[in-house]
Amino acid sequence: VSLIWEELGSHFKDLFKMRKSGVVASLLAACRRLHTHEKQ
Repeated sequence: VSLIWEELGSHFKDLFKMRKSGVVASLLAACRRLHTHEKQ
């Protein structure tokens, strides 16, 4: 969770300006990076 927060925390205001699809896409991208990071 902390890695996702680090990834999205700095862009939190931008996420609120996006539509739902943009927020979902950002969360999916962060989860994918987290999963990739865990494998390494």
